[in-house]
Amino acid sequence: MYEQLPQSRKDGVMRSVYSGRACTPQEVAQAILWLGSASPEYMNGMTLDVNNGAYPR
Repeated sequence: MYEQLPQSRKDGVMRSVYSGRACTPQEVAQAILWLGSASPEYMNGMTLDVNNGAYPR
């Protein structure tokens, strides 16, 4: 989907992302795998934003 955007729109999006790049499918998969593991067993009612801080709460 991102690849279909015009370059001017991509540049605007990247200005709001701290790392200056889009996340990879592997990075999203790592977050999903972590949520499915025993590691977050104490988390409750949280939203895990995988966006490099582009949309801070």
